[in-house]
Amino acid sequence: MAPLSRRSARQLVAAATEMLRAGALATHRRVGYHGARHGERANRLLERAEPPRAEGGEVTAGLSEEPGRGVLVTLLAALRALRRGLDGHRDAGELTGLDRAVEEGACQELTESLVRLLKETDTIRIRVRWSPPGPSEVEPEPELTFTRDDLAPLQLAGQRYVRDEPAQPVRVTGQVVRLRRAEADGPGSVRLRVLEGAEVEQVRMGLDPDAYGTAVRAHLRGVPIRVSGTLESRSGFRRITGAHAVALVE
Repeated sequence: MAPLSRRSARQLVAAATEMLRAGALATHRRVGYHGARHGERANRLLERAEPPRAEGGEVTAGLSEEPGRGVLVTLLAALRALRRGLDGHRDAGELTGLDRAVEEGACQELTESLVRLLKETDTIRIRVRWSPPGPSEVEPEPELTFTRDDLAPLQLAGQRYVRDEPAQPVRVTGQVVRLRRAEADGPGSVRLRVLEGAEVEQVRMGLDPDAYGTAVRAHLRGVPIRVSGTLESRSGFRRITGAHAVALVE
């Protein structure tokens, strides 16, 4: 197997890291697009993971028995479901199997990691070695193969996963970390560090003049605010629209 160039090795390692993270995200929750959600939980699941490394023509990574084994079981199920969906698309032109793969853990983050891998190499072969032997519920899998022919349908599936993921109504409590407006008495934008109400670290939103004034007072006093609105999927769940009912949390 030909050795990888330094650039390709970096790209493949980054994509493999994304793949493990996608498995960790899906272990927590099965949705088509996570965006900025669930990141802290995924990071905790991967705390004891051995970072992917490139050697020769291969990229390898190690996961601790717990909780890494659960992440790997989820990741394998998602990859198998994607492989079945891709085969269905190739044979019959249907997308149903790719849509159903979300139930097994497939998500935009996983398809994006495969796309990144396939942009660096013509064929990906994914092999798993269990030590000690794998769980009884996991069937033996010699290897899973993805090729450049899968690139376009993987990109299409990822786009569908983002498009179909609904926005979330939320009531968020957060600490004001940034304030900005163009005019002294006008509306402005605010960024919050989320304390509760949404599984993201930070959100931003536009506020009318009165609500912006409330956010300023909260920032000066060092207290959180609470706000209702819609956490938008198209922003990666990083933006709240329709913000209202803004109040100080004493």
